Amino acid sequence: MNWWRAQVCLRRRGKAAAGPRTPTSALSIDEERQCATWNGARLELTAQQFRLLNVMARQPGRIFSRAQLLELAFEAGSERFDRAIDSQIKNLRKKLSQQVVDQELIHSVYGVGYRFECQPA
Repeated sequence: MNWWRAQVCLRRRGKAAAGPRTPTSALSIDEERQCATWNGARLELTAQQFRLLNVMARQPGRIFSRAQLLELAFEAGSERFDRAIDSQIKNLRKKLSQQVVDQELIHSVYGVGYRFECQPA
């Protein structure tokens, strides 16, 4: 099941909110416009990086394996390799660090995967 299909299923069950969402006080994600901001400053993310951030920020503290991130954030027809997640996470961290200098938002969990965690300012 691709990410978009999962969104439709969740929306039908009433678990996904439409429009702008604020998973944390500093991070704002607008799914309709496919954009994310940190304290009002727009994050320049690729579509893939946006999907990864959106999936992880929706459930802060949850550990996602590479396989789960591939299933939830990558399109169904694309070539999918688990190491592509590592590359996208590295690039996403770099872009986030330009706006968020005082904390690391995406943590690696050795042998398991990745976790998004945002401490309140």
